[in-house]
Amino acid sequence: MPEKQKKILLLSPYDTLSHQYWWKGLELHLSEYHWTILTLEPRYYSWRIRGNSLSWAFEKKEELEKDYDLLIACSLTDLSSLRGFIPKLASVPTIVYCHENQFFYPDSPSQTNQAHRLEQQMIQIYNFICADLILFNSAFNQQSCFEGIDNLIRKLPDHVPANLTQTLKSKSRVLPIPLNTVNLNPETSKSSIFSIVWNHRWEYDKGLTQLSALIDNIIENKLPCRIHLLGQQFRNTPEEMLNITEKIKSSGLAGHIGFVEN
Repeated sequence: MPEKQKKILLLSPYDTLSHQYWWKGLELHLSEYHWTILTLEPRYYSWRIRGNSLSWAFEKKEELEKDYDLLIACSLTDLSSLRGFIPKLASVPTIVYCHENQFFYPDSPSQTNQAHRLEQQMIQIYNFICADLILFNSAFNQQSCFEGIDNLIRKLPDHVPANLTQTLKSKSRVLPIPLNTVNLNPETSKSSIFSIVWNHRWEYDKGLTQLSALIDNIIENKLPCRIHLLGQQFRNTPEEMLNITEKIKSSGLAGHIGFVEN
């Protein structure tokens, strides 16, 4: 008798292109499993973090109450609340995957409410407590997250669980997101011009100050290279990114400037 196909539920509450790349890669490389993917649009960031459990519990209740062998949730999922709305999920083995963490995520120019940031950090801690396994996309993300949790715990007045950070850290691992496909053309490697690709969203949280300093260094030292600025763009592009783009173009180092879908 053939073995029953295992069923995996994956939750991506702020489904940007990079998060899509992550779960599509899982589907591609783990095709022997049956996947149910629930996503929410990548807009209204604060509402998505606080409201995703409410949205899914009432819009996708039937799907959430099916039988699953594994639950994989992006760390932005309000997992503890979702388990309260859908108690059946509490018994499903759970992996929480961290693309970033709320303890090292830069504030937006408009974000001044520290209580709001604290709430987002507490949601992340609750998610970790719910998880059987916590995965980070980089060692830096893992380290900065647990340092942030430690710093927060020291500020809490009382009744904090003993050794909480160490308990969470002991069930965490680093698992980077692999490239799904790599097509290399040997002819392209023979050029003396070095290509630098920057493939992040054109937003404030992507290290624009560091990028600008890097470009300045390249220009000042007359390094033979082409700089390609890829990544998704939105209606409001940061002024610093516009300055970087103009700087590259005027220096003659510009390669491809703009979003590349594939």
